[in-house]
Amino acid sequence: MKRGLIICVDGEAPEFWNDEHERGVKRSFLHLDAVEIITRHTGHCDVMYAWWALQLKGMTHIECRTGRFADHVDLRRTQRVIPLCAERVAP
Repeated sequence: MKRGLIICVDGEAPEFWNDEHERGVKRSFLHLDAVEIITRHTGHCDVMYAWWALQLKGMTHIECRTGRFADHVDLRRTQRVIPLCAERVAP
């Protein structure tokens, strides 16, 4: 089973936050196959787009959590889980 994570970031990103820094944070989640981050400046524009992108990458288990920048430096996940659901339609 491939595992993915969506992090919806609350609050303003620090000035140094850019696509390169975001890629580094994504690589730090070694126990996951893919991570998508939603911020105001980088990443996807909404949860559904990030969810769709992870499904296209073959993720079978996707979790969505909130995150925030601690002291405007590090991105930290919070314990709040945002429920996702999917309805499969038979062909």
